[in-house]
Amino acid sequence: MKNINIAKIQASEVKDIADLIEQYREFYKAPAKPRVELVKFFENRLKNEQSIIWVALENNNPVGFAQIYKSYTTVGLGELWILNDLYVEKESRKQGVADLLISTILQEAKESKILRVDLKTAFDNVAAKALYNKVGFKKDEHFEYFQINI
Repeated sequence: MKNINIAKIQASEVKDIADLIEQYREFYKAPAKPRVELVKFFENRLKNEQSIIWVALENNNPVGFAQIYKSYTTVGLGELWILNDLYVEKESRKQGVADLLISTILQEAKESKILRVDLKTAFDNVAAKALYNKVGFKKDEHFEYFQINI
């Protein structure tokens, strides 16, 4: 495994991971957006305390990031996190970076008394699904996910 450090970033540091954000969006075939728009979106989530972003650093260079969004459950009467974004640059994959990001998130969730961490991934993202299963995530057997585009 590489020598990787995981750190939370502040809104002022989002520009440092802009390349990774663009690569992540390209991976999911999202339409290109101006960099300033991407940075502002992420900065606003952090400034408004709607999300937390961790970055994986190798020799102070960002090689991956993860972002959770805060949410709540009426049934559980508590906070849950949605692991919405997890990305590791191609050259750093299969070297434990994603595992380290996830374990950091799960440890902080426990310390913060978060009830659960939810996530979703593409049906064809076999590598991600294998990782999520390995670290203990389970497929929801009680609820289906639906959406409507507005």
